[in-house]
Amino acid sequence: MLTPSYRQAYQTFLEALQEAQQTTSVSAGGTIAPIVQNLQTLFKNHIFSLDGEELDGAVLSRWQSIQTELYKQMRLLETDAMLLQAARSTTTVVTRRAYLSDRLNILVRYCDALLQPQAE
Repeated sequence: MLTPSYRQAYQTFLEALQEAQQTTSVSAGGTIAPIVQNLQTLFKNHIFSLDGEELDGAVLSRWQSIQTELYKQMRLLETDAMLLQAARSTTTVVTRRAYLSDRLNILVRYCDALLQPQAE
């Protein structure tokens, strides 16, 4: 079972991801970079800093796997945002936006998986 401090960290991150999903769906490409930077800062300060010492057994193993995937997806999100910002053609912008949206959806699902009672 995740500890209350872990649950709070992931809940806060999940809420920021959901807000980013809403904001990026209506914002122009240039305004996405600060949103992604905010997510990176939140991730670094609240999620990446978790070390798993408070978790035990199977919960620790599952948490480590999801934590690794969250880190990977955050790196890819940053890349997607840079490529979107550099995109010039409308087709490329649409494609890059779809990638960014997909990446945010993946991150939300990982947070949901950690916050689900049966995942603990």
